[in-house]
Amino acid sequence: MNSKIILTTSSVVFFAFGILTSFAPEILLSFLKIEYTLTATLVAQAFGAFNIAMGILNWMSKSSLFGGIYNRPIGMANLAYFFMAGLAIIKGLLNVPEAPLFIWGVGIIYLAFAIAFWLLLFKNPIPNNK
Repeated sequence: MNSKIILTTSSVVFFAFGILTSFAPEILLSFLKIEYTLTATLVAQAFGAFNIAMGILNWMSKSSLFGGIYNRPIGMANLAYFFMAGLAIIKGLLNVPEAPLFIWGVGIIYLAFAIAFWLLLFKNPIPNNK
């Protein structure tokens, strides 16, 4: 499993969600049928800031040695976020099956990233440029 591919694709996902929720929270809130309030906007923008920060972290570490003890904090942060958020999304969707198909896709993508980061964390580190 190539860490550069996983870190690059996860950073693109982070950037996409981060830009959407930071700079256009009203679009996301209306799509999710959430009332557009100041509190909802602030939460969406804080979520966007987190996503952009994680995207930068993953993008900047994509060429580093990954696996074993190398970059373990980055891997654990990604694993924890994707696993916990993916489970929360899927659990919420099981209670609201009429939710948009897009949300199901996000949950599945998050769980796929969780599995990928779990596999990265427990593999032997091999330099990416071999």
